[in-house]
Amino acid sequence: MSATSPRGWQAHRVALLVLWVLAAGCGYRFPGEIGLPGGARGVRVELFENRTAEPGLEAIVTQAFAFELSRRGRTAEAGGAGEVLLLRGVIHGVEVRSISAARRGSGGERQVTLTVDLRLFGEGGAEVWSAPALSASETYTIDAEKILEEERRRATLSLAARRLAEIMVNRLSDDF
Repeated sequence: MSATSPRGWQAHRVALLVLWVLAAGCGYRFPGEIGLPGGARGVRVELFENRTAEPGLEAIVTQAFAFELSRRGRTAEAGGAGEVLLLRGVIHGVEVRSISAARRGSGGERQVTLTVDLRLFGEGGAEVWSAPALSASETYTIDAEKILEEERRRATLSLAARRLAEIMVNRLSDDF
């Protein structure tokens, strides 16, 4: 039977459907899908609390987490049955340190480390998951122009926030 014939296509569809059902039955999840505690349908992200001296960082971090959950189809707006969980976070550390010195013809590098505490709550207010002192680091090149260096540092903080969001979602996937 040829794969280009109508019967061939139908056989392929049936085979794919059977594989999909078997994979779903054994707990396999396709990449990008994450499990949530208690079969919750989504997560609402509350504005993070910023306990650092970095102005506006709470908006950057909150946006990164909301984007990652949205990308994985797990925001509160993703319909379906089940409760909506609440993610609360506290940003309690931003560390910037030099990791290489500037030499003639090349700038040095700095590393930004962002640290947050995360807690996930059910609709009844009970904590269902937490990740204390979760951190991620990114590097940027030092620039002689102070304004350009500040822009790079802020962009690097944003990258670190996105990395933290990915880590959190991956941990959720591993735990549930």
